[in-house]
Amino acid sequence: MNVVKVAVNGDRTVTWRKPKGKLIIIGGAEKHEDSLSVLEAVAMEMRRKRHPLLLITAALASPGEGPEEYKKIFKELGLDRVDVLEISSRDDAYIEANVAKVAEAGGIFFTGGDQLRITSQIGDSPVYQTITHAMRMVA
Repeated sequence: MNVVKVAVNGDRTVTWRKPKGKLIIIGGAEKHEDSLSVLEAVAMEMRRKRHPLLLITAALASPGEGPEEYKKIFKELGLDRVDVLEISSRDDAYIEANVAKVAEAGGIFFTGGDQLRITSQIGDSPVYQTITHAMRMVA
């Protein structure tokens, strides 16, 4: 079994499965032409998948054109299947159709904005649980 064990406070050990999925964390300003290599790396990873890249807007108070700009960039980088999931309220993270979109995704990309909103909008919701399940199960 592929597990990680960590000693906590020296008296007990916490064990969990090592994730099989990849987590790519990027900072801001990745849309500038001289920084597109970061998004190219995401696109390269996604081209191996049979499922779409899902852009989640949970960090944005108002999605506006943000997701459409990313969609255009990823299409220019060779991804044919790029979907958008707008999570503008915590209730959106409980909608069955939104959970299904996450389950079908080959990768998830959180758009920029207030990163604290991601945890406040999806933390411990069915959308969050589906994301964490996918990270554990991806081969």
